[in-house]
Amino acid sequence: LGNPDLKEERVKEFEIGGDFRFFRDKINFGITYYDRVTEDAILYIDVAPTTGYTSTPTNAAEITNKGLEIDLRWNIIRGEHFTWDINGFYSYNKNLVTDLAGVVEVPLDGFTSASSSVVEGEPMAVLMGNGFLYDDKGDYVLDDNGFPQVDPIRRKIGDPNPEWIGGLGTVLKFYGFSLSAQFE
Repeated sequence: LGNPDLKEERVKEFEIGGDFRFFRDKINFGITYYDRVTEDAILYIDVAPTTGYTSTPTNAAEITNKGLEIDLRWNIIRGEHFTWDINGFYSYNKNLVTDLAGVVEVPLDGFTSASSSVVEGEPMAVLMGNGFLYDDKGDYVLDDNGFPQVDPIRRKIGDPNPEWIGGLGTVLKFYGFSLSAQFE
């Protein structure tokens, strides 16, 4: 279903950082901090099936992202025909859905039991679904056939967003040939 009241998404961002080079470019260090707010994020919200449609695009969310990015490169050897660099990076991003216009959950994708969803107060694409029932001892509550019983209450079952990411790498160059390796 179309939406004639749909507005464009707006992004406001504060970012500060620096790129520092030392010892004739043998060591490079970069750091960036950002604070970003997306307003009027467009999501497809369910509508009553009696309309003949299943959903309509709506300005339904405000999402924040705050993070830090750090990178470092060290040129260990710089010769005429041979160079060797080592590099590393660290990145941290924390996002949060701060407003969902009164909607409880907007599924993004998934199956009938679990899906990536937009939920106010949770990270973007939080995994929502039904877990299992547990007794007071922490054991599964089993049905007559010995299978764990599904909890009827849909809840957060996971966060697909990493706490941080980082990596280390190296690049060797010899007479126009390069060999690189990266570990993340």
